Amino acid sequence: MQKGSNAMKPLENIKVVELGTHVAAPVASRIMAEWGADVIKVETTKGESYRTVGRAWKVPTTEDNSPILQTHNGCKRSLSLNLKDPDGKEALLKLLETADVFITNTRPHALERLGIDYNSVKARCPKLIYALFTAYGLEGPDQDAPGFDTAAYWGRGGMLLDWTAAEYTPFRAHPGFGDVTVASVVLSGIMAALFRRTVTGEGDFVTGSLYGSALWYNFHGIVESQYPGHDVPVSRFAATQPSAPMYKCADRYFFIVEQQYDAKFPEFFRKIGLSEIADDPKFVTVAESRKHMKEVVEYLDEKYASIPYEVIDKACSELNMVHSYVASCSEAVNDPQAWANDYLRMITLENGDELTVPAPPVSFGSFKADAPTLAPHLGADSRDILRSLGYSDEKIDAMRSVGAVNTHED
Repeated sequence: MQKGSNAMKPLENIKVVELGTHVAAPVASRIMAEWGADVIKVETTKGESYRTVGRAWKVPTTEDNSPILQTHNGCKRSLSLNLKDPDGKEALLKLLETADVFITNTRPHALERLGIDYNSVKARCPKLIYALFTAYGLEGPDQDAPGFDTAAYWGRGGMLLDWTAAEYTPFRAHPGFGDVTVASVVLSGIMAALFRRTVTGEGDFVTGSLYGSALWYNFHGIVESQYPGHDVPVSRFAATQPSAPMYKCADRYFFIVEQQYDAKFPEFFRKIGLSEIADDPKFVTVAESRKHMKEVVEYLDEKYASIPYEVIDKACSELNMVHSYVASCSEAVNDPQAWANDYLRMITLENGDELTVPAPPVSFGSFKADAPTLAPHLGADSRDILRSLGYSDEKIDAMRSVGAVNTHED
């Protein structure tokens, strides 16, 4: 089986048009670009907000150095249009006539105002797969509400309260985490719709939301919550077994040992120098530990704090126990396990800086993904794309003169 840059990619000859901002829609189209699709990112003539949002996190946002933009927007071409201008809107519709997939996270009422909602586009593009991301879904009292993942995913999905120990306030997740999960969900729907089209010849409408994805990914908590005893937030001292809380060790902030408690912990405690509790039922059996959980957790807090992680790691490995240190993002960037599996890649920005970016974590036996190209400058491909749709340079210049298109030439 051929595997390399010359091998056919799964989505070769598929054209994707993305009208997206921030994270969810750009992530879905970025993965499709990785798999060989020709992805055209459509933006306003001023560019989408993610081109400058890095300032809020003290990350550079110059045209030749915009790290936040790179992860989800590499491997694409850029078309910059004013969709409120009739010529700009018509250019988008002409482009959609040539496309296989349209991906957007523009709010539904804005799409309707512009005349590019699904029902308006369907008649002109009957074979198009139209994928729409929303915050809360297309029905219900919050169907028109705005929402980033902080609110619609983390806030409403049940995770923040259920996952936070009662002794602490809910954590604030990094931006975009929920968007990446909903991108994966909607992408699976796009793939299914493309396959269906090979049989029926018909396009389809695919939609997913941050809120719906939160409930889907939080399935364990949703099911648990329907039974007695599920009171949240849960204290560390009300854990189901002593291995459930995270503990600090001598040289790591936290570590995790995830194991059915009774089976291996007596020997584990002996191996790490805690023989005095290895045969004590309240430390090594679930039933007894639950009666003394506060005492047990406080004791382990004190003892683990003086034990190096290397000792814990060695004991767990010898006993084949699931475990890990809790890494920071700066540690994850340098993790050899990530680099060995191509989960991280190095790109060189236009100003010469090197930047590590996550890669779509799916590999194929048939091909190896190319090194990602940089995110395009705003409107860098506008002229070439419009020419491919039959526009003359004179028409493009006329559109540019009235602000209907940005060709990155000004």
